[in-house]
Amino acid sequence: MKKLSQLFLVLISTLGFSQCEITGKSSLAVGEKSSYNIKKDAQCKECYRWTSTGGIVVESDNRLDSVAIMPVNAGNSTLSVQYISENGNITKCSKDISILAKEDSEETPAETAKKEDCDIDVTNYETRKISNDRLGFFSNSSKDFSYTWEVLYKNGQKQYSTEKAPQFSYSKDNQIVTVSVTVVSKSCYKKFTKPYDDNFWKFF
Repeated sequence: MKKLSQLFLVLISTLGFSQCEITGKSSLAVGEKSSYNIKKDAQCKECYRWTSTGGIVVESDNRLDSVAIMPVNAGNSTLSVQYISENGNITKCSKDISILAKEDSEETPAETAKKEDCDIDVTNYETRKISNDRLGFFSNSSKDFSYTWEVLYKNGQKQYSTEKAPQFSYSKDNQIVTVSVTVVSKSCYKKFTKPYDDNFWKFF
């Protein structure tokens, strides 16, 4: 009986590490925004962690069971998620996504802004205090580009916006640590990341 119980526990443990699956398209065109989700439940609503490599950018909260991505560069990309399952096991799975250049178009796929012909003239962005608990971020370009902002807070929380000039809340106990913005045009993209350390908040 003891051996049977041990075998049962081993079986339950093995089932706890069963492979997860990300559902969504396996191929996208540059600029074709799409959503992906995971079928299995985590211990809590915000217990997921999505990451991406290659020519895709996560545009939504990466802690939920679904995520929105924006393809910015043709080629092979990978979308991954890690979470704590309901039985306490850490589970991770990935999905390969092929990013294609737009068909029937003379536009070149977006690439990192290393080429001289990149039309993105954004070189920086300005941080402004909107109120005692809100910051505004403003691009130094007047052109119509696509923007994806990601704000990381001191407590590890992230917020996102696709507005050109977004506003984000903050507090003394939960300050902004870094701000990243990805600027996408029809031919290329640029990404900027700026830290906000204790000295910034001390004199802000």
